[in-house]
Amino acid sequence: QPIAQSFPQFRDHPILLASLAGLLAGLSFLMRHPGLLLLPWGVLVLLVIGGKNARRAALAFGLAFLLGSAPQLLVNTLQTGAPLYNQQAKNIWLAVYGGTDWGRWEEAPNSIGLAEVILRDPGRFLANWASNLRAYSGSGAEDTSEFGRAIQLRLLGWPANWLALAGCIGWLWQSRRLRAVDPLLPALLSLIVLYVASVATAFALLRFFLPLVAIYAVAAAWAAARLFKNGPGLAFAALVLVVVLWNGFSAGRQYVLDLQPADEIAAVRMVEALAPGDTLIAARVSARLPLAKYSAIAHRVIDWPQGGDTARPVGAAELAELRTRGAVYLLWDETAGPPPLADPVAARLAATDRYGLYQLK
Repeated sequence: QPIAQSFPQFRDHPILLASLAGLLAGLSFLMRHPGLLLLPWGVLVLLVIGGKNARRAALAFGLAFLLGSAPQLLVNTLQTGAPLYNQQAKNIWLAVYGGTDWGRWEEAPNSIGLAEVILRDPGRFLANWASNLRAYSGSGAEDTSEFGRAIQLRLLGWPANWLALAGCIGWLWQSRRLRAVDPLLPALLSLIVLYVASVATAFALLRFFLPLVAIYAVAAAWAAARLFKNGPGLAFAALVLVVVLWNGFSAGRQYVLDLQPADEIAAVRMVEALAPGDTLIAARVSARLPLAKYSAIAHRVIDWPQGGDTARPVGAAELAELRTRGAVYLLWDETAGPPPLADPVAARLAATDRYGLYQLK
């Protein structure tokens, strides 16, 4: 709808607009698996509010979503045989039965299913789910913890967060009479409910709910427009929000940088300095660390032949297989001892306090 308002040429082409929305929704699936929720939500919304072109728009949205998400679906199918492969059920197991202790991650198989997690102890699953829903909406004196949680109030800085909450309540109030309100507003509320209910099945971390920031920002702007009307008052309110919220950008950047472990930063810098950018790397590091999965060198790391369990001994045959698959360098966690190379000392190019970089070819 914002695109249709900004570009009038789209108003006369609802199918094209629905296709563009579906493509963007499909691309969101490439970033995080919860983007899949946009498929049923978008189709249902278009069927309800799409008017005479509802079915064609919903079909166009769905096909465009499949097109946008095709790269991930293809990779999943080729590597696992399942187009929607994910380990979300294992995340839920960790939250429900593992106390969110990543040291217990290997206790459950990657193939564990959601039904198995729920049916093992439905009461425990529902208790964890309810706790996360409460943590998102706002916890209070129902337990003895010193500090409560209200994740939705942390999606935006003060006072935009309270404006957003007021906007959501205003949308809900106006939705009582659907014909008297923009149908997009209850649709956005339903997306918030669907997303929170789905994500809260595992563990409630603030970063998991960041996709909702855009909706809360729209709600805050809607509430500000209703509160201050148009004119100087609204402009002054916007200026105040910019001044008050400005420090949030630098605070967020510094927060991300401070969370990066020094030994992993040193390992990435070591690899970038000594290994040419077009060479592949075999990384024998803990699967729980982001070093081999999400860091600046992750795109150069090839999969370990028999999985990434660092507790399992590694033999020379595995290193030989890595060589045949194109690995030129070996990033090795030195806490596991020296790698099974003929002459580890001669093959080592450099080392940090924890990691060593070795020549494989």
